[in-house]
Amino acid sequence: MSTSSRPEEARRRTRSRRRHHLTTLAIGVCVAAVSAVWVTAVAAPMLTPTQASLRSSLNPSVQGQAVNLVASISGSGGSPGGTVDFKDGSTVLATRPVSGGRSSLSTTTLGVGDHPITAVYSGDSTDAGSSSPVVTQTVTTAGTAASTTTLSSSINPSTTGQAVTLVATVAGTGKAPTGTVSFRDGDATLSVRPLSGGRASLVTSSLTAGPHSMTAMYSGDSNFATSTSAALTQTVSDPGTTVTKTAVTSSANPAKGGQAVTFTATVSGAGGTPTGTVTFKDGASVLAVRPLAGGRSTLTIRTLSQGAHTITAVYSGSSSFAASTSQPLSQSVTAGPPASSPASPRAVPQATRP
Repeated sequence: MSTSSRPEEARRRTRSRRRHHLTTLAIGVCVAAVSAVWVTAVAAPMLTPTQASLRSSLNPSVQGQAVNLVASISGSGGSPGGTVDFKDGSTVLATRPVSGGRSSLSTTTLGVGDHPITAVYSGDSTDAGSSSPVVTQTVTTAGTAASTTTLSSSINPSTTGQAVTLVATVAGTGKAPTGTVSFRDGDATLSVRPLSGGRASLVTSSLTAGPHSMTAMYSGDSNFATSTSAALTQTVSDPGTTVTKTAVTSSANPAKGGQAVTFTATVSGAGGTPTGTVTFKDGASVLAVRPLAGGRSTLTIRTLSQGAHTITAVYSGSSSFAASTSQPLSQSVTAGPPASSPASPRAVPQATRP
């Protein structure tokens, strides 16, 4: 090899080493990038699919009436957490937390018209987000004509697991009211049923043992205003207990204002003498709770105001005897006796002189 070709050979070897180094570096970068992507893919948690559903407690509703929107979130991996956006179209009405797979919103602000309501679940660290199907909430203008709602039960008292039919009747002047009726057990809505021919009914066998304060709430329509029935006490007992009957009497009816009135509750049942307590009630107000002795319990009271009072006696039940409620007793209290005026001094006849 000539002397002049040696520098050129050295330069070629240097360039070859550089190309090999750059190629190795590029391959290393690509491998590192692919490894990072693979590690990221492996490290990302597999989110459990969820399904969101939505229901309305009252649909249609009347403007200004409280509507309870309840979202349910279900998934195969346990009870989801996170939050739910309740949306009216694209407008977020409120964001509420999820607890026990449920989230709810009570609102009175929906305007007259149709509202496309959805529940959008946010997801959490283990559960994927989801959206419910649209529920069209219809809000109507409240009517002004008065309505009256009454509630009855097909069997009272009843036992646990026994089918009880609750019937609500809504009356108004002129045409028959339309809309819906909410059947409620205390503050809990059991179901919402459509009104047909002025009547709506609910069959339930899920009532637990004990007294239940049942009401029927009429939604109203474009002609009739809303109305709520008087409370009906549905008494439910366990099948293994003895059915009882409770009656209440008054010692003075009508009574004068301020006069002492004694209410006596008598509880009877086959196979023995019931024990426990009796709650004396004036409408929905508790007057007193008294013990039961020999199947009887009494309350003496002087504070009843003037007017009509609906008195009931609610027997608590015991391990052997079922709870029961008396038929209402209409107690009338009239105005008290007029205040006595001081006696006028009697004239003393003067002795006549002889």
